[in-house]
Amino acid sequence: MLAPVLAGDFLDLLSRSKLVLPEQMLVATQALARQGLAGGTPQEIGKELVRQGCITKYQAEQLLSGQHRGFFYDDYKLLEILGAGGMGRLYVAEDTRTGQRVALKLLYEHRQDDPGVRARFDLEARAGSMLNHSSIVRTHKINRSGHVVYIIMDLVEGISLQEQVVMHGPTPWPLACDIIAQAASGLQHAHEAGLVHRDVKPANLLITGDGVVKILDFGLARIPEDEFSMAMIFGQDRVGTADYVAPEQSINSYKVDARADVYSLGCTFYFALTGIVPFGYKSVRKTIEAHRTRRPRPVTELAPDVPGEVIAILDQMVRKRPEKRFATAQEIHQALSPFAQRKALDVDFNRLLKIRGDYARKRIADMEEEQRKKSQSALTRGMGTASSILQSSLSRLNQSASEIQVDSSLRAGGAKAVEIRHAQTREVMLSVPGATLIGAELTEARLAGAALARVDLTSASLANADLHGADLQSAILVESRLTNCNLQGANLAGADLTRAELSNANLSSCHFKNARLHAANLRFVKLAEADLTGADLSEADLSMSDLQADFSGANLAGADLRGSDLSGANMFAANLEGANLQGAKLENANLRGARLAGAISPLGKPFQMPSKEEPKGVWRRLWGS
Repeated sequence: MLAPVLAGDFLDLLSRSKLVLPEQMLVATQALARQGLAGGTPQEIGKELVRQGCITKYQAEQLLSGQHRGFFYDDYKLLEILGAGGMGRLYVAEDTRTGQRVALKLLYEHRQDDPGVRARFDLEARAGSMLNHSSIVRTHKINRSGHVVYIIMDLVEGISLQEQVVMHGPTPWPLACDIIAQAASGLQHAHEAGLVHRDVKPANLLITGDGVVKILDFGLARIPEDEFSMAMIFGQDRVGTADYVAPEQSINSYKVDARADVYSLGCTFYFALTGIVPFGYKSVRKTIEAHRTRRPRPVTELAPDVPGEVIAILDQMVRKRPEKRFATAQEIHQALSPFAQRKALDVDFNRLLKIRGDYARKRIADMEEEQRKKSQSALTRGMGTASSILQSSLSRLNQSASEIQVDSSLRAGGAKAVEIRHAQTREVMLSVPGATLIGAELTEARLAGAALARVDLTSASLANADLHGADLQSAILVESRLTNCNLQGANLAGADLTRAELSNANLSSCHFKNARLHAANLRFVKLAEADLTGADLSEADLSMSDLQADFSGANLAGADLRGSDLSGANMFAANLEGANLQGAKLENANLRGARLAGAISPLGKPFQMPSKEEPKGVWRRLWGS
């Protein structure tokens, strides 16, 4: 929507936003009239309403930009922006039922369909909800409002250790000892719950005005049963922040234990005492190499007042070899406690909100500009690809005539529209402008039971669409986007989904018999009870998915099945040559007659045929005699 030009436009947006009750709206407008601002500019009115406490600065900015939606997520009302990161935005929000202020973390709009980001977001919520400790920010729940996912956490009105050092310089050593000791106590609780944080750093330690430390951001946490999840997300074995990452974590992050957090906490301790990171290289590669091979500048040169006993504790925390460090975070807590001294901090949370808000706005603007440039670049690069797809599809257009018709009654100035009808009732469900559905924008379309058999939907966008029970038999969905799509019970027998994007889709009970899914992205999908007999899934990405389906005779050569649940799946006579099943669950799966040459087993090793001397072994049960 366009930004408001007149005072009435602004007040209309405010009314439509539901940010204020009707009676409050009446009082506010009367107050504006008394002050002679009824005919003022939208900016003057917004500023005055913020001064009155009727709305917040963030709300006023959104209204002035023409936005009246997006302030409410279920029972939570956004008040101020608190931060912006790689995954999403953090807000101060109000629970409208209780009036309590909370922190609400919201995924960016363009990241909602990214399965990797969604997995990390879910992991952060899950890890946070597992923990209940005075030194850890509590996660209360993860919710979905429409297609938007958000996390509710405790709002900590504190300053991060990063902000504290940047604004006030190195931390006095007794206070630094107390901060690190508290953080160690919280980490010990996480470690005892089976979690490794893997991203301990000054920005992830909040300190309240009375000196209480809270650890936040478990988005990179390692949970034992999710051993492969972060590797799936990032496509590599290294996660963390280069300035604070343990040497062994930069080599293989999902084989680390609690001692990796000990090292990162030691680097955080170094930063608190000296005001600088251990290795100040601009290059990430050089920084990581330095963590493996070099020693940082001695603390005695930068903070000569720190006692030798405290420096010895720090030195043991940042040893290169894990076995040389403190074995547990609890040992750090015990070692530092005699030197720790808690001190109240002058935390001006309103000032911090302004600083964080300004930084967040700049970061969001930069990311939006970067996204715009990427989109333009992708559009330019895609012109040739789109042209070739259209050329190759022209010969197939007539195949859709039996199910989808051009609606001549909708023509305006020569324009055409395509009608999508229900398979049973034949009622028109949706009219799409244009002569074909190639490249059609059908995001969030409600097409349950639609008749789309033999239709060409090449490069169409069906993200978040409801295609429950739809007839897509022999449809062409090459390079189409179906992320988060509900296809439960749909008929896709014989369909061509080559290189299609289906991540996070619900494909339970779908019929994919003889369908082509070569190189498709099926990461995090649900295929429970689906029929994929004879389907071509060669080189498809099925990692971290629910695959308790019928794959008999299917081609899964070179497929990525890491971390997926294949319990009870029927893979009789399937081709799994070169497939990767590392970390997959195969309990009660049927692999009789399957071809497994070059395939990787759940143990990360090549499959071996069962020995006749062990007729009751697990592989004998899977392969049969």
